[in-house]
Amino acid sequence: MKTHIQTKHLLILAGALLLAPLPSRAQAPDPWQMKISELPEATGKTMQALSQGAPQEKLGPKTYGDKKCYKGFYLIKGHRTGFCVDLEGKLLQTDTVISLSEVTESVRAKLLKIAGEGKIIMLETNIRDDVLVNYEFQVEKDGKIEEFKVNPQGEIL
Repeated sequence: MKTHIQTKHLLILAGALLLAPLPSRAQAPDPWQMKISELPEATGKTMQALSQGAPQEKLGPKTYGDKKCYKGFYLIKGHRTGFCVDLEGKLLQTDTVISLSEVTESVRAKLLKIAGEGKIIMLETNIRDDVLVNYEFQVEKDGKIEEFKVNPQGEIL
């Protein structure tokens, strides 16, 4: 009888443990959910000036070449724009999503030729030191997405 009671208690205890919620592990905060106020002072001042008070989409740490920087994404004048700013507050690169109609006809023709039967789903300018360095664009074809880089004249890099 005593063995039967002990077994019954063990079964009840085992069932309770299985049904009990497991302690949740604390998840690390998303590094792309930073606020400008959390940046190093020089970086924050530059980012604040560049963003022009626009709504922030995301902001977080990034490595640019061999430099640590912070990249922020904002919606500025209807365009998704990203700024990469180093720890000293220097703007390293600006990326802006644009429409195909915003490039010259010559470049547009080359991009469409590269895309072939695919659809250009994203086009972005990459600017360093106020100079257009390249365009990056994504093409969707047969459910797959491929990314391309071209120079300012539309030639593949």
